[in-house]
Amino acid sequence: MKAPNMFYGRGLISFLLTVFRIVFFLSVFATSILLITNMVSMFTNVPLSPPNFPVLFSLTNEGVFNSSSVIEESSFVFNEGMGYVSIVNPSKGMVVFRVILTMLGAVCMLVSLRQTILILEAVKEARFLIIKNALRLRWIALLGIAMFFFDKLSTLVSYAYFSDKLELSGVAFKKFNYFILLNIEFIFYCLFLLVIAEAFRVGAQLQEETKLTI
Repeated sequence: MKAPNMFYGRGLISFLLTVFRIVFFLSVFATSILLITNMVSMFTNVPLSPPNFPVLFSLTNEGVFNSSSVIEESSFVFNEGMGYVSIVNPSKGMVVFRVILTMLGAVCMLVSLRQTILILEAVKEARFLIIKNALRLRWIALLGIAMFFFDKLSTLVSYAYFSDKLELSGVAFKKFNYFILLNIEFIFYCLFLLVIAEAFRVGAQLQEETKLTI
């Protein structure tokens, strides 16, 4: 019974390893294209699609709520919203700032994928409970936190910058609303992974010390 289980496990690991390698190479290709297009748009006059910037807004006008179960007409107010604006001639400083943070986030993602591939390669060779894998898990968690930080920093600066520069009838642009906290649970996932990585590291270290003692 052990042989089939081991074969099944190795087959699954091989499949995951192939998937992550494909995702890694596709991500490298996409990041390279993104970097090239951003460099072209910043330093040449080649016309490219306008960059998108995240904004927060609310609608100042009231809407009408129609329902067959309500006899009297009711209204609603659109208090919180998030969207993206395409600006033809944005500030070059904002473009450079957003590109830098986007590329930093992309690099963090690529390094995380690479660390995951190294873990899967070690598992495929029956070397799972080792300190290197624990350190790789730690890096994945820290890089995830860094990715979240870069993304939120980019969006917060965009919100603050465009809140008093955009004008649209019936729309009030804001610097803050509850959408800023969107995906905040990602931080807790990364912290949870960091705890697992530390426990993993201690376990691997104790195992190595036990082997040396024996």
